[in-house]
Amino acid sequence: MSIKQRLRNPFYAIAMLLGLVFTVTACADVVLMMKSGRAGALPHRGEPGYALMDLLDKHGTEILAGELAGLGICTVAAIRLDHVRDRREFARRQREAGEDHGPDRQA
Repeated sequence: MSIKQRLRNPFYAIAMLLGLVFTVTACADVVLMMKSGRAGALPHRGEPGYALMDLLDKHGTEILAGELAGLGICTVAAIRLDHVRDRREFARRQREAGEDHGPDRQA
């Protein structure tokens, strides 16, 4: 199977996007934890960044867990799809080899 066909696995693109989202969320969660230790460092209602920090404060762990689960599912799906494609390609090559070198073929 050619490299171009392997790169067409849609789960790679989904996993990359989920990985990017997970990274941004994890970094924002770390910033929240670091700022929460200092008095007055977190934004107040109406200030820029308040909605994100409030969301992460209330649901950050669940969001990260969901993103991590999505990454796991996409990883397993990508590996499975590659495995199925490789098996099909192997079977196709076996059939072609059998047709070219079969016992009924006369030289």
